[in-house]
Amino acid sequence: MNVKKKFKKLISKETVDRIVKSNWVEFEDNTECVGYNKEITINFLETDGKGDTVIHLSFNYDLDNEIFYSGNCIDHPEIEFSTYDEMIQHLIDIESQIIDNGFKFINL
Repeated sequence: MNVKKKFKKLISKETVDRIVKSNWVEFEDNTECVGYNKEITINFLETDGKGDTVIHLSFNYDLDNEIFYSGNCIDHPEIEFSTYDEMIQHLIDIESQIIDNGFKFINL
């Protein structure tokens, strides 16, 4: 499965293109992980203080349950959303907490 194409179908080509243009990202296919739900992910990357590439936030879509959630430094456990727009609005609502926790916020 091409994860980028799947996200384009889920959230629109324009949205994926804007995310890719404005952020350092990688697409991850977790559909073959045994014992886990089948998921696809957009990881938002940055370089930490030691020069290592780290994931500071992610958008996840659970193909089995058809839900979105974000992996971030604030939400634990992850909060599930029926739509991408709901997940984005939640992230905007907690943006200051993410930044206060020492992480960058994504360019939407």
